[in-house]
Amino acid sequence: MGLAYRILALTDDPSVFDPFLKGLRDESFDPLLILPETPPPQGEGFSAAFEQLITESRYDLILYDSRWGVPFLEKVVKTWKECKRDCPILAVQKEEDLDEAVCLMNTGAHDVIPLQASARFLPALEREIDSATNRSERRNATNETQRLYRVLFESMGVASALCDRELTILLVNSEFCQLTQHNKEELERQKSIFRLFSDEEDMQKVAGYIEEVNSDHPHPPVKVETSITSKQGFVRNVVLTIAFISGTSDLILSFVDVSRERLMQQRLQTSEERFFRVFHEIEDPILITRAAPPVVLEVNQAFLTGLYYALDEVVGKDLNELEVFARPEKLEQSIKEVEEIGTLRDMELDMRNRSGEHRTYRWSIQQVGLDGEFFLLWIGRDITERKMYEPQLLQSEKLKSVGTLAGGIAHDFNNILSVILGYVDMGFDKTAPDSPIGRYLSEIQHAGERARELIKQILTFSQGEEGKSVRVSPGRVVKETLRFISSAKPETVTLKTNIFSTGSVLIDPVRLQQVIMNLCTNAFHAMEGLDGVLEINVGPVSIHAVSEEARSFLREGAYAEIEISDTGTGMAPEVRERIFEPFYTTKKVGSGTGLGLSVVHGIITEAGGKILVDSNPGKGTVFWIYLPAIDNKETGTNNGENINNR
Repeated sequence: MGLAYRILALTDDPSVFDPFLKGLRDESFDPLLILPETPPPQGEGFSAAFEQLITESRYDLILYDSRWGVPFLEKVVKTWKECKRDCPILAVQKEEDLDEAVCLMNTGAHDVIPLQASARFLPALEREIDSATNRSERRNATNETQRLYRVLFESMGVASALCDRELTILLVNSEFCQLTQHNKEELERQKSIFRLFSDEEDMQKVAGYIEEVNSDHPHPPVKVETSITSKQGFVRNVVLTIAFISGTSDLILSFVDVSRERLMQQRLQTSEERFFRVFHEIEDPILITRAAPPVVLEVNQAFLTGLYYALDEVVGKDLNELEVFARPEKLEQSIKEVEEIGTLRDMELDMRNRSGEHRTYRWSIQQVGLDGEFFLLWIGRDITERKMYEPQLLQSEKLKSVGTLAGGIAHDFNNILSVILGYVDMGFDKTAPDSPIGRYLSEIQHAGERARELIKQILTFSQGEEGKSVRVSPGRVVKETLRFISSAKPETVTLKTNIFSTGSVLIDPVRLQQVIMNLCTNAFHAMEGLDGVLEINVGPVSIHAVSEEARSFLREGAYAEIEISDTGTGMAPEVRERIFEPFYTTKKVGSGTGLGLSVVHGIITEAGGKILVDSNPGKGTVFWIYLPAIDNKETGTNNGENINNR
């Protein structure tokens, strides 16, 4: 039994190949001739059975009858190559035809042998077998090279893809599969790697880089930052490296995932922007300096606004050079204390803004360590206005405390008076009024009534008793009060009034009369024995038109203003600060109780208003009363009325 030899005979007359089969048998081969059942030498394509015969079996030789024509051989060769088979194809001519032989050779036949030259068959077959063996060896060597190349490609440690010049994916490694979440089969079937890019603009940019690298001149690898989309739709930020493989038209695209780094950068940038915004929107001044010397590294907008400086005028400058601290020695002392104990709280330092105005700031200074270096964090607060009004606030708290105490004492004293006056009434029942005992009881009763009146004033001051507040016209109340004042004023005093329409206010009119009379009486006493002027002005005013001191105590809105001024002896500052204290008086013993102005203060405060005073020795005194207006209507007043009495 000879060596089996499979031969695909493409002919409809197998006898044509008999000489060749005989030669194989003579060489100890056992040829097996395989014939198609229904060969289709004509038509556009193969039948399914014929294509299966060609592609699904392995053959050692193909003998082709030239009578089937060149076009059909072309289809056979194409199909054979697509299924990657390699064996000799020998065409057989019944009659020798040189032109046909050339066409058959160009189409893919390895040799063309006429029947009359069958002796050439075996040498030609041996030659083609050797060629096939050499091709097989080269193919095996190539396969081994490719295997080694795949091993190296897999071990690169970077997501990489091998592409041809048109960027069709040829090969990918496992890192690339992990990055894109595709398997190798899915990726290597991709027509173009551009399908993975997230943005059309990125695709054009990468294509431009590839065109740049794909020039005839040597070019180093190109890096570009872009993004690709994974199978699940996640966008990955990547740094792409593009490099051509020397001696080939292929290129390697390597992808480094930088999504986490970009996310961290974005978060850091957002955090910095948030810090910058908060830092500059804080209303208190903040600055960061070095410890020694105190060079400014950063300040917020509040610091710049408060001191009228621009950022570039402050940053990088020594605080001593800026001269913003009014007392450099105290600044130096504060820094030394911070260096010793690490922190300093509520340190008051006078500062000087660019216009030369002095402001008082309360600073908290903290020592902060960063990268082995120490810095100072300064957080301040402008307390200039607070310092200005602090005495008034202390005075207000003092009055409140004294008022609470006085109210409690007054209630107890009122109970004692009730007992005393009760027994006086009982004594009148037992004694004649004109008797000595009756006269004594009458004096006790008069003293008790005066004491009761005094208690009412104390309760008014302490707000222990509430008057009946009604809608009244301040101008009308002043006009009615002037009737009493005009008859009681000294002959040497001139009375001037200017009463204009104001909004109505809510207050007990009797108490408001008491306020006007008390202030006018005090003015008469201050001008006693002098030629003086008492002026009373009533009119509307808004909070924007009052003094800065008044604005600090009043709410937004309209007010009725009552101004009472005299040209008397005035008051010293230490007296002016205490005039609203209960029981404080500068009058002689027996001339006053010291409750008059305390009661005035209590009445105005209870009505939601404010009373202010300004006075200097020898320059007279002015009182301003502000009462909240509740409408803009006023009746019974003379607009612009001016009354001059001597």
